[in-house]
Formats: sequence, structure tokens, C-alpha cells
Amino acid sequence: MSTITITGDLLKKVDAIRERLVPSRITTLVGKAVLEQRKRHLIEYGRAHPSRLGGKTGYYQRAAENTAMTVNGASVSVTTTHVGINQRIYGGLIQPSRGKYLTIPVDVQAVNRNARSMNLVPIIRYIGGKARMVALAMPGSGGKSGKTMFAMRESVRQIGDPAVIPNESQVNQAIEAQLERNL
Repeated sequence: MSTITITGDLLKKVDAIRERLVPSRITTLVGKAVLEQRKRHLIEYGRAHPSRLGGKTGYYQRAAENTAMTVNGASVSVTTTHVGINQRIYGGLIQPSRGKYLTIPVDVQAVNRNARSMNLVPIIRYIGGKARMVALAMPGSGGKSGKTMFAMRESVRQIGDPAVIPNESQVNQAIEAQLERNL
């Protein structure tokens, strides 16, 4: 979850307008500005950062659809609850929730697919004297790299990208524009 703090000249403008209007209306306007700006930003981020394999995942579109605003008196929260969003923003270790391995798509045909539903065969390699499953391939491929659909990993460390969500300056600009349009 991320928090935005409004400071400086923008806060002074908001306070001057607040004296003339009902606070709950301003809170709702501010919330709507942040909500719409975050949704737009997520969609634009997704367009600018396509899947490395070229397939369309729709992840950021769904993240935008799972972004909502809650007004509670004089405060407002805008939250994106889509699975994995904090991982995309802050990064961290990803481990399998079921089974021993993560399945990482390595072919465009595997994007947005479940490995269990694809009738794949394991590719086994001996590493350090132990047999390990390293990938899943199409049947009959003989483990050739061109037919590999998923790499198998016990864990991966994802690097976060704070640019997944708007920064404070972008949010402040959206709020200021919304207030100027509506007040």
C-alpha cells in the first residue's frame, strides 16, 4: 500500500478553498483525482512495460480495475488491491505457495497459461550430482530450448519499481487540477 502526503503551496490552496466549502466535498474531489490518476497511470505503465516475451498479460489493466477510493470523514484512501502489486512496487523474494517450484514462462505461448493445464513434460538435469527438474517442455521436443515453455525455479528475487504508481508530484498535480476544475 502507498501513502501520499500533500504539502507546500498546494496545501495552502486547499486550505483556502476548504474555508469556503464543505470539507467532505473537497475530500471526495481530492480522492477522485487521486483515484483516476492512479488508474490512468497503471494502464499507461502497463503499455510502456510489455511482457518481455511480447505477450499481453493485462496485469496493469486488472490492477487499475482493482483500485478503489474510501472516504472516511476528512480523510480519503486510494488503494490498489490487485495480487502482487506491492511486489511490483517494492520487489522482494517470490517463493511458490504450492509445490516446490515456480513456473516462469519462457515462451510467448506460455504467457497467461497454467503449466498444469498444458500437458508438458519435465526436463531433468543433474546438478551437483542430484537430478533436478529445470524446465517444462512440449511433449516430443526432447528438451530442446525452442520448445521449452516454462523454466522451474525454487524462488526468484524481483526488483521493485516505484514508478508503477504515480509519485507525490504527479499526485499533487492531479489534485490541484481537479480542485481548479471543480471549485
